[in-house]
Amino acid sequence: MKITASKLRDWNSEFEFSVKYNISDCSTYALTTKELFSLAGKKARNEYLNLSLKYTESLGDPLLRQAVSKLYLNLKKENILATNGAIEAIFLIMNSLLNKGDNIIAQFPIYQALYQVAQSNGVKIRRWNLKKENNFLPDLAELNNLIDKNTKMIVINQPQVPIGSIMDKDMLETLINIAGKYNLYIVSDEVCLPLAWASKNMVPALADIYKKGISIGDISKPFGAGGLRIGWIATQSLEIFKNCLALRGYTTMSNSGPSEYLAALILKSKDKILEPRLKTLRKNFARLIIFVRKNKDFFSLTTPRGGATAFISYNFKINSDDFCRQLIKKYNILLVPGNVYGLENYLRIGLGAKPVIFQTGLKYLEKFVKQFK
Repeated sequence: MKITASKLRDWNSEFEFSVKYNISDCSTYALTTKELFSLAGKKARNEYLNLSLKYTESLGDPLLRQAVSKLYLNLKKENILATNGAIEAIFLIMNSLLNKGDNIIAQFPIYQALYQVAQSNGVKIRRWNLKKENNFLPDLAELNNLIDKNTKMIVINQPQVPIGSIMDKDMLETLINIAGKYNLYIVSDEVCLPLAWASKNMVPALADIYKKGISIGDISKPFGAGGLRIGWIATQSLEIFKNCLALRGYTTMSNSGPSEYLAALILKSKDKILEPRLKTLRKNFARLIIFVRKNKDFFSLTTPRGGATAFISYNFKINSDDFCRQLIKKYNILLVPGNVYGLENYLRIGLGAKPVIFQTGLKYLEKFVKQFK
């Protein structure tokens, strides 16, 4: 395998930990152990301090897998494989279910690993482009034209990052009917699904409603706990499960025991942890709306229905990489340039930062924009 470097990861590696105002992140603001144990209680704290540091089960701790399964309607812990972040889940799926000569259909834009791992193994990628005129929702009629005898998988993102669009239940059922007709897998990156903060109705997980559906989740984006490196694969198909587990013996083998314990605590208190973070997303988005309206001659926005990011377009005569680099240099503010997703003249703004950081970032962004006026 000869992998192509992730443009998004390269960008964040260069700037994420050195800027003063990070208003680019696709996660909610960070959870602390103090916050977690204030919810979990003294007994949990004492258990954590007495944890063994031995190896853990390759499947993942049963208590963690049980906690994850409760996020789904039709799954049990036997349908969950705990992984080292969502990135390992992607790696296992793409390497265990696909072969050279196959092709997959992937939404674009999308997280690069969701197609690049497969492409590096000789799998052909067919782009299913999301278009602004369709509110960045996929065109299901177009999907039929992309499928051929070598198609093995459809890859989607719910909610879509960085735009925040979400397919509702009716769209998902149509998608499943198409995939079922051709006996295709559907891989759904759902790391932000708990953050469907603007959706009126519950959005179902793919693994709940399709037998060959594979849902990828983690505790990083919704709970601000990316440092624990805990993600998972959820699927009704035990065949998929077994294939991924076999390959896992050659990757990380197992997760960190302390991380799994803390992740299980997070999921037990998920509503209390999510509530203030969802409130922050709504509050910051309201501020972003005011900012975009105030600067409507230069910016436009497709309203996200979920996730922790918004994708705004601009009409300045400068590419997005240079725009973001100049912003960092002048005001120490981090955004993500649209060109890491293959879309120019767009900026990714994170809605999950604490409000004081987000408000300050927007204030300086507005000052920066004045030079273009």
